[in-house]
Amino acid sequence: MRQKYYLFPLAICLLLLISNCQQNHRQKIESDGSVLSQNDQLQKEIDRCFGWRPSITGKGVPEDGKILLHIGQDLLSCSEYNATSNGFAEPAGIVTYVNLYTTLDNGAGGNPYWFGGLGEDPSGVLSIDVDWGAGPLNAHKAGYDYPNSTLSIGLWMVEDIWARDGLDKIITGDYDNEIIRLANFIKSFGENTAQNGVLAPVYLRIGYEFEPAWNYYEPDQYKAAFQRIVDIIRPIAPNMITVWQAATSPEDQIYQWEDDHDIHKWHPWHPDQTTIFHEEVLRNNQYYTLQDYYPGDSYVDWCGISWFLSNQVVSDKWDALGINPVTQKEAADVMLQFAREHQKPVMICESTPKGYDLLKGTFSNITSAFNTSLASGEKISEKTPQEIWREWYLPLFLYIYRNLDVIRCLHYINANWDAQPKWGPPYHEGYWGDSRVQVNQYIKNKWQREINRWIWKKGSPSLFSELEE
Repeated sequence: MRQKYYLFPLAICLLLLISNCQQNHRQKIESDGSVLSQNDQLQKEIDRCFGWRPSITGKGVPEDGKILLHIGQDLLSCSEYNATSNGFAEPAGIVTYVNLYTTLDNGAGGNPYWFGGLGEDPSGVLSIDVDWGAGPLNAHKAGYDYPNSTLSIGLWMVEDIWARDGLDKIITGDYDNEIIRLANFIKSFGENTAQNGVLAPVYLRIGYEFEPAWNYYEPDQYKAAFQRIVDIIRPIAPNMITVWQAATSPEDQIYQWEDDHDIHKWHPWHPDQTTIFHEEVLRNNQYYTLQDYYPGDSYVDWCGISWFLSNQVVSDKWDALGINPVTQKEAADVMLQFAREHQKPVMICESTPKGYDLLKGTFSNITSAFNTSLASGEKISEKTPQEIWREWYLPLFLYIYRNLDVIRCLHYINANWDAQPKWGPPYHEGYWGDSRVQVNQYIKNKWQREINRWIWKKGSPSLFSELEE
């Protein structure tokens, strides 16, 4: 018996020694920034944050506290991502875009938006793909070709040559037939691809990115148009889930402050110097808050944000313009706070590592608004895969896991932006790069390991019944 008492302290010392060695090894890994370190850090955040605050629920939200993974944003990008050779799990959602104003048009008169990108004529007959420079779009194919996934539609309704005074005409009923056509598409898709009697959900981002300079929606017009669209579609297609998406763009901060015209201007600080960035918009010498753009709790199922920039992006114009620099996280924080106040889940509606080329391993100037000495697309630096992961992907996943109570969906844009005319040279729309995770073996392995965690909801034959109604 006495020998056992002598062995007990020895065993304790041995366990302490092993624990200390593991801790030292872990600390060394973390200081090196290796693969295991980052995965440990992410798992630690999941373990720490899952369930510590009650999860916000709502229509189309996974019932088990998981996060939906959506992939987009054109047919080619989606098919390349979902290629069997990649070994990726089937995403929970496929993303496409529709032009509301042309859902009944057949291309006559040079209109490039055949049936608005729905991919079928009003009788449901399959139509051609449309491509206005950002990859082929066809909502019919995006939905029906992936029966185990939901469908997510970005509803484009910016006023341009195809829709002068478009919002006013939506409000007055001029586009009711086009809205009804969209509603019938959502309804028939939901019924035709139902799983065990549960209609296929369609997430509809109405007038996505409602506030930045490039979309210039007036708050009252936007709200009224949003409400009319919902009032028409909801009785016809109960499987529609509405998403109210802001741009949350630090890039827009510069554009708005440079612009001398009477359009939206993000005001990073209220005149009392206390309000944080993205809280207010200046237009016609009047400040508008997110609440001024908000259609109302009964019209909005989800709130949404965009996430494009890493914290490596800096601008030499901030000091010149007297602007307090803002990070992507700080811009997104404001919408998350708003969503929590209104008890709405949040979708990261658009995300991509802007400025990075995963195939070439480079980071390039996004726009002269950031660096006046370089042209858009001019290389700034070589990047290792490890650096790219640490600079863009790791902060994104950390942000999601630290806000598990409210962020319930991620849409990742997996595209070769540089090969698409709208986004490629000479970069009139800024430099985007190549965000295809499968073209970089290190990024691919990291991505696959991440999305294979239990916290991520993928496509499956039972997916629709596992979402809240």
